[in-house]
Amino acid sequence: MADFLKERGVVNAINLDGGGSATFVVNGSLASYPSDHCVFDPTWRCPRSISTVLCVHEPACQPQNCSGRGHCVLGQCYCHGAFWSGPACDVLDCGPSNCTLHGMCTEVGCVCDAGWTGENCTQACTNGSYGDSCAQKCLCRNNGKCDPVHGSCTCPVGFQGIFCEEACPLGRYGPNCQHPCQCPNQCYCDRRTGSCNISLDSTVLDKLSRAGPCLLQATSKEEFLFSKKAWVAISLGLLVLLLLSVLVNVRLALRSTNKHHEHGQYISVPLEEINGGAKDRVLPAAWEEEDPTEAAWDTNLTENVHLL
Repeated sequence: MADFLKERGVVNAINLDGGGSATFVVNGSLASYPSDHCVFDPTWRCPRSISTVLCVHEPACQPQNCSGRGHCVLGQCYCHGAFWSGPACDVLDCGPSNCTLHGMCTEVGCVCDAGWTGENCTQACTNGSYGDSCAQKCLCRNNGKCDPVHGSCTCPVGFQGIFCEEACPLGRYGPNCQHPCQCPNQCYCDRRTGSCNISLDSTVLDKLSRAGPCLLQATSKEEFLFSKKAWVAISLGLLVLLLLSVLVNVRLALRSTNKHHEHGQYISVPLEEINGGAKDRVLPAAWEEEDPTEAAWDTNLTENVHLL
């Protein structure tokens, strides 16, 4: 009986009857018959008047619910989804590479670290993207190299700025424009190599024509003491002060001339005549004639003296 059940895939079975209670024929041959004699005729054997129960039990899974991630069939867990495995459906399996150490295996597959992408996180972000799943767009300019994780820019030689948007100013060169040019007379050099033997484009030549054949200093614009506008303002201020000084001097000269005329005109008398000399009196010149107003003032003064 046990072999018969095994052939049909039965793993666990319980026979509650001790056997010999029924006739069992296999392939036409009597395999088992009742051991009790019949009541009506002892010559014959008859089944017992009891029930025969055969219990067949399906093997259980461990745990029975397959960790909540599968279903049990004949003692074996069949896991749900493509990434749960193991006898109890409790092992995450994202393939042989297992996210290549650049991501984390989850029940929906590999979740890649910032800077990596692909089914197994095997592909680094290409130049132009960065971040989680390489979803962010880089902003680097002038062929700057974008960091695949944070998106920061590494500028090529001859450029500077957060996004490598600025070329080195006149007089500087190298990575991040950190080196001053070493050319004779502090002339302009190649912003990438620092070479003094260069050919300049029209824009740079225009700047140099206004600044002179060479730079006075290999520095940026911010290093000059004053800007162009400041120098213009200072020059205008000095010009206004000069004009004011001229006007004041002219005014003082005019006032001095007016004071000279207020004192009146004087008569020139030769020294010989004062000493009793015989020389004839020289007639006064036109500018030496007596002023009538001044003569009247002298007469009044003399009369006042006599009265005293």
